[in-house]
Amino acid sequence: MDTFFLFLFKSTVTAGIFFAYYCLFLKDLKLNRFNRFYLLASSGVSLVMPLLHFEWYRIASTQSDMTFKVLKVLNSEGGEEAAVSSSSSLFTAQNIAIGGYVLAVIAVLGILIAKVRWVYKLKYNSVVSKEHGFKLILTENGRAPFSFLDNLFWRPDIDMNTETGRQILTHELTHIRERHTLDKLFVQAVAAVLWLNPFYWLILRELSNIHEFIADGAALEREDTEAFAAMILHSRYHRTLINVIQPFFNSPIKRRLAMLSKPNKTNYSGLRRFMLLPLLCVPLLLFSFKINDANVVKAKKRAFVIVDAGHGGSDIGGTGVNGLKEKDLTLAMTEKLVALSGQYNLDVASTRKGDHNMPLEERVALINKETPDVFISVHVNKHEPGEAAPDYQVYVSDKSPKLAESEVFASAMMSSLQATGVKPVLSQKHLWVLTGNTAPAILIECGDIDNATQMAMLTDNKKQEQLCRSILSGIVRYVNSR
Repeated sequence: MDTFFLFLFKSTVTAGIFFAYYCLFLKDLKLNRFNRFYLLASSGVSLVMPLLHFEWYRIASTQSDMTFKVLKVLNSEGGEEAAVSSSSSLFTAQNIAIGGYVLAVIAVLGILIAKVRWVYKLKYNSVVSKEHGFKLILTENGRAPFSFLDNLFWRPDIDMNTETGRQILTHELTHIRERHTLDKLFVQAVAAVLWLNPFYWLILRELSNIHEFIADGAALEREDTEAFAAMILHSRYHRTLINVIQPFFNSPIKRRLAMLSKPNKTNYSGLRRFMLLPLLCVPLLLFSFKINDANVVKAKKRAFVIVDAGHGGSDIGGTGVNGLKEKDLTLAMTEKLVALSGQYNLDVASTRKGDHNMPLEERVALINKETPDVFISVHVNKHEPGEAAPDYQVYVSDKSPKLAESEVFASAMMSSLQATGVKPVLSQKHLWVLTGNTAPAILIECGDIDNATQMAMLTDNKKQEQLCRSILSGIVRYVNSR
């Protein structure tokens, strides 16, 4: 859910930038068709741009405290520490916020659906005739005349053969032919789902005005501007407005009249359009910054590390939420560790570079052949039903040829993981990858594969990188302590 609210924040900033440009340089100018495109594009681009991730350049953040306390292993093989995991309450602040947001979305969408239903109910209860390119619906409803999609709702007391009637007809047919209703439905749907973004509601209001300006211009191509303005002034308003329709008598009169009197030529119109291109670069640059610990504390001397992606091939490991497989999660983690290692003055290699079976004996033989400075085996926990055990664990073995070094290495890793909010438990277990190799060795269980929140750390690219960086920092803590 954090990812969604980050997306909402980015979309709000992007939409705000585009709407600010509209208000400063495009609003109330006779660039109506361009403005229509611009407002629609602003809504669409503000949805797409937060999903784009570029790494043109990086901002460096620093990491300082690399001290740690050497810990003692509390539990031994076969007696994994029975740390009772507390069940999370449904009534957390986060869950309440999510529930409230979803309820608001349902309410706003419900209002939109009710408005559309009202239109079709009115159509069903009225006389409908098919005309060329539209459906004419005669109704006594006071909101008419108005259009919705290809439906033109018309009051019998307005004569289409009079000058006023022809102007109104041309006006509404312009809405129909240019599919203005689809514009409004799109923006209203976006505003309903992302209702906390105020700029979508402002864009919707401006788009409705642009529609009226376009339709007014079409109705006045061969008509008297003064007569049309007088007709608008004498038209009556109605208090209730169904804003999914295109109502002739319910648009801001002052702006419509002002637009009628504006000259068709706009100063610097070409420049105003051209500036849209550099404007696109502003949110791109804002969201292209990637926090990357380029100034992290590096290893004082180059260290060689081997990481082992647990399981692989037909050995799936654990299977958890949304069909996640442990072998895929561990491979993604080790690939990220390898990719980031150079920034920490570490040479990291992986035992498994693809999805294939690799017997434990083969893994350990490879480790001993390469003689790394340290070794890490990466896994994800899978608890048996009813089992009470830690989700995050760091394992060592007292049968390791480098037990003392392994305990120091595990302590450094525990300290680094705890700095990111993870609460691992230091445990002991006689695993072959720990007992059979000649390097200081640990095994890390990176959360419970059945826990959706914890797995978000391994499936979300940014959170996965954060966890990998904490592991690399743990290696550096150990290397620099020697």
